[in-house]
Amino acid sequence: MRRMLAVGLAAAGSMSGLPAAAQEDPEMEMQRCVWRCLADSPGAASAQYNACVQRLCVAQPAPVQPVPVQPAPMQPVAPVWSGGATADGLGSYAATSDRASSSTLYLICAPGRERYLMLVGSGGPSTMLDVVIDGAAHALWFTEQGGSYYATLPEGSPVIAALMRGRMVEIVNPAGYRAGTFSLAGAAGPISAALARCG
Repeated sequence: MRRMLAVGLAAAGSMSGLPAAAQEDPEMEMQRCVWRCLADSPGAASAQYNACVQRLCVAQPAPVQPVPVQPAPMQPVAPVWSGGATADGLGSYAATSDRASSSTLYLICAPGRERYLMLVGSGGPSTMLDVVIDGAAHALWFTEQGGSYYATLPEGSPVIAALMRGRMVEIVNPAGYRAGTFSLAGAAGPISAALARCG
């Protein structure tokens, strides 16, 4: 299984008996957080479990401030991109939400590690999804972990540059179902800031 960027909180309790490398493994910390949520809920399919994972294990974007707009009856308000440090403080993110599907799209990175796209709020197993940016499809494998879906973006991936200069991104499954449609208006700043913090 590919290494996932941990975006969770550090697990509680003492781990003095573990080697230093095991104590500092962010992926293991994320997994412990997910297991803790699973143990404290009726099961992985429950709303209680998903809420716990989102609250404790996944970095949340800064609260979105309402955007004042001119009245336009048929024009939806574009979601705002935000960014910051992951909950464990080891990485950075840029994120936005799709109000129609209640999904959130994150670009996550950490110094010396791969970059990831993370999709939260869409159900189903691990699968190949198309990341369609302004009509150009980029097929990426999304691995399900704790109700979130991660896709590794290799060094030099054209997806990052396309996200920064594009207008719209859609996440589409092989059957054509859209798991999320996200405006890229204002994405370049938070994505650039996250990547700069990650080096």
